[in-house]
Amino acid sequence: MGFDEAFLYRKFTIFYVRKLSNIINCEKFFVTICGEDEEFPPKEGGKCMHSLQTKLIENKENNIIFNLPNGTYATACFCDKNNDEKLNTNWIGMPNEPYCVYKSNNKILKPNFKNSSFDIINRNTIINLEIKTP
Repeated sequence: MGFDEAFLYRKFTIFYVRKLSNIINCEKFFVTICGEDEEFPPKEGGKCMHSLQTKLIENKENNIIFNLPNGTYATACFCDKNNDEKLNTNWIGMPNEPYCVYKSNNKILKPNFKNSSFDIINRNTIINLEIKTP
């Protein structure tokens, strides 16, 4: 099997990041993917099995590709506007920077693994992430 053929048979999860109109560019966009046995969302300084930093570009499709085995995962991400490599929050814990938690539409309750999880069960899965602004 040549390189191209081998590449086609791997399992990929593609995270499609959709920006809201008031987010232009993000030089430091952090993505964390946690498995069922990991703390979600991770505490400050904590990491899950898959974490990365990338850049979001205005007016461009922003796809982030992971090679994840079948399983259940939860993901959280944020745009680090002040370059301190953490999600800044206000005095009651609400984010001060653009963020996203998969399937979380509630801006008041802290997300948990159960209501933010998704399953990977086939070789190609697309997860749509929509960034919320504070």
